[in-house]
Amino acid sequence: MVRLLRRHLKAVVCGYAVTALAVTALAFVLGVRSSDRTGLNRSVYPEVRFGGAPLLEDVSRDVTLDFLDEDPELPRRYFSTRWMGYWYVPREGNIRLEGTGDDRLDVWVDGELVLRRTPPADMHTASRALALEAGVHRILVEYQQHGGARALRLRWAPDRGRARAFEPYRLFHEWPTLNDVRLAERASRLRTAAFVIWATPIAVLLGWLTGRVWKVRNRFGPQSGFGRRWETGLRVAVALGVGAVAIRALLARLPGWNPESLWIDDVFYAAIVRADLWSMITAPVHVAPGLFVVWRVLYAVFPDPEWSLQLLPLGCGMAAIPVMALAVRKLTRDDGLALLAAAATALNPLLAYYMVFVHQYTFEFLLTAVFLLAAVGLFGNGPEIEPRRFARVAALGAVALFFAIPSVFVSFPIVNLGAAVTAPAWFRDRGRTGMSRMLLNLS
Repeated sequence: MVRLLRRHLKAVVCGYAVTALAVTALAFVLGVRSSDRTGLNRSVYPEVRFGGAPLLEDVSRDVTLDFLDEDPELPRRYFSTRWMGYWYVPREGNIRLEGTGDDRLDVWVDGELVLRRTPPADMHTASRALALEAGVHRILVEYQQHGGARALRLRWAPDRGRARAFEPYRLFHEWPTLNDVRLAERASRLRTAAFVIWATPIAVLLGWLTGRVWKVRNRFGPQSGFGRRWETGLRVAVALGVGAVAIRALLARLPGWNPESLWIDDVFYAAIVRADLWSMITAPVHVAPGLFVVWRVLYAVFPDPEWSLQLLPLGCGMAAIPVMALAVRKLTRDDGLALLAAAATALNPLLAYYMVFVHQYTFEFLLTAVFLLAAVGLFGNGPEIEPRRFARVAALGAVALFFAIPSVFVSFPIVNLGAAVTAPAWFRDRGRTGMSRMLLNLS
């Protein structure tokens, strides 16, 4: 079989390419035709309760708030959005709707209100079981943002199945005919087939390239005469990779940073920062007093209240990416895991969320990463703890408590673990000193 393929390799490659191009072209044509019918009518209003003239009216293929990241001119607070259209259900049966919205989410199916989530009474995910017949159902989704955080997640699940997002090829902005439904499903299947057809040779090519790279590594890698250059180049590559991850994370956060006005809790923090030193330190809030002092210094440097308050969370969230990568690199001696740690830190949803708000959480995350890095560095180059490094970590743990109260959960075990590791060596050295003195006296 292998010999036969080698003999006709050119014909096989040409046939595969022709098939891939044909499937891709057909998927594109059907996709264009079905895109004119699929999607829900979406309207974005500048006020809650759908007041004012719509700022945006278009057709959306999903029910999310991702469109806000695409247009910086759209409001982030005190707005409302409505999705209207038709949902095709292929089989009759019981389903479950799950909705999460900050602040308010209402879902109607066939004119009946089937799901409502209103804070603060319904801060959890609202769920509703429905029995739907196969066919087309009218769907209406209304979302209202009343200030603070914004979030929207609407999913459905078949009976005893996992919750999933609404399939775009089953949403229509006008009443669909049977031909519309079939066209949309075929276009979706052809897109999947085209992806698989193109991904297969790419995967084979990547496997071949991996083998070639491994051969080059064995020839010029750490075990060869080019070991030092290899290590230097690898470190530079990892540093560039971590930097690229950090820059990409920064570009993703900037659209939501420094909005037109501060949020309610941001204004509360701003009032504390502008107070006198004693009021800042004794403010009855769940923030360490030292952090307000830092914000006060930034306010003196940047008089703009938004910059002075938001610069610290954004900067700490960005600094945590390389610090975490460095901690993992020193702990594991693996450059790949260090790069993976940087990517995981950048993709951390809570870290990404609080980078654009005035909160202490990104600072505490960075401080935790610094303590992890310090814990790894306690041992230096040997199995025993260096006294000077131990003293610096202990001092950092004492000072950090003034700026981040949760730091005690990191500093306390690190300092005590360091003391437990150091104690046997201290007793051993002390015993050796006593024995030396006794022998000196006997002589």
